[in-house]
Amino acid sequence: MLTPIARTPSGGKTPRNFVLDPTEKWMIVANQDSDQLSVFPRDPKTGEVAKEWKSYPCPAPMCILF
Repeated sequence: MLTPIARTPSGGKTPRNFVLDPTEKWMIVANQDSDQLSVFPRDPKTGEVAKEWKSYPCPAPMCILF
């Protein structure tokens, strides 16, 4: 059973998709209505996502694939 440990804003408007990188140290969120990707550091052991992130421009992001 999953248990929420925290809530973190998506870093933009209308989060459309999110994914963990292969190392599970980063979570990337596609924010559709703000045309950006938000990249969050993540602790792979606890699953906790940092409250600080960096945003990068990306026109109309919808899906993130590695």
